[in-house]
Amino acid sequence: MREHQLNQVELSKRSQKYGTGINQKTISNYLDQSDDSVANPCLNKIEILAQCFKIEPSRLLSPNLEEQKTQISVNEELLVKSMSDAVALLFEAGIFSAENAQYILGFSDDIAKATAIIYNGKAQDPNKIVFDFMAYLNARKASNAL
Repeated sequence: MREHQLNQVELSKRSQKYGTGINQKTISNYLDQSDDSVANPCLNKIEILAQCFKIEPSRLLSPNLEEQKTQISVNEELLVKSMSDAVALLFEAGIFSAENAQYILGFSDDIAKATAIIYNGKAQDPNKIVFDFMAYLNARKASNAL
């Protein structure tokens, strides 16, 4: 609510756009962090609140998720393997043609590298992420030119 500069009444009004809405008293109960608080939002209410803030419901359920995410790193080799397995399944299911599968697999290393740079990069420093990615692309371009 602080991020969006909303008070309980304003949040309640905003929630009306997304279904039945949530009244101000219920929002107050959700915010009550005392030991005797019995507020327990149902999934529908969590979804409405997430829509109000334009975030994923998981962020409301686990506020420290972003911090945990930055502690985990993406392994490029495992990502390429996972993408290869997924493409193989889509080919076997008839969703991808052989040509489509080969085309996607041709870019799997680049996709994995880009994902690792972005995911493993520090969210506080987006310029470093862009720089790392551009450096990777330049190195890739230079190696293809040989």
